[in-house]
Formats: sequence, C-alpha cells, structure tokens
Amino acid sequence: MSSAETADRENFSLLLLYISPLFADKISDLNWSLWAPIIIVFGVITATGYNYHYSPLLGMLKWHAYRVTASNGITYALLTKRQLRSALGTIKVRQLTEYVLIEFKG
Repeated sequence: MSSAETADRENFSLLLLYISPLFADKISDLNWSLWAPIIIVFGVITATGYNYHYSPLLGMLKWHAYRVTASNGITYALLTKRQLRSALGTIKVRQLTEYVLIEFKG
C-alpha cells in the first residue's frame, strides 16, 4: 500500500434508505409508484457499477473500511477489523470483488 484513508463514514445515504419507510404511518401509505422505480434504479446502479457502500451493521460488528492505493496506482476498498495507523505495514488480503479487498488472517 502506498496510501490509506478511512472510508467507512460514508454510509449516510444508506442509512437514509434504511429509515425512509419510517416516514410513512403505515406500509400501505407508501407511494409505491414513486418508491419502486427508485429502488430498482438504486439496485441496478449498485449491481453494475464499480461503487461500493457500507452497511451500518459492519460498523456494529467492528469492521472498518479504508480506501487504499496499491503501489501500482490502483485504489481499492479494504475491509478490516483493525484500525490502520500507517499505510506502510504489510497486510494479507483476499479480493472480494474487482475493487474490494478484505483482510485475511492465516
């Protein structure tokens, strides 16, 4: 790694999506003709894009996310249970998706 920065504080939009049904009194009061296309577009963008998002559940399970840049210049998202203090350390990782890595112990 040549650089690292925290990336797990960017879950505000996901949290908003989680709590949005609370703004209706009843689930039957939701305007599904509005919500269904929004959910479909969000799903297609997430499934086909090179973006990533973090669930607040990962934070509760003590996982941290970092943007790390490899020595070849490619930037990845790294999921780890420890807090990185320096980008100079060696970390064993496995590749989850094309641009998401997870720390591997063993």
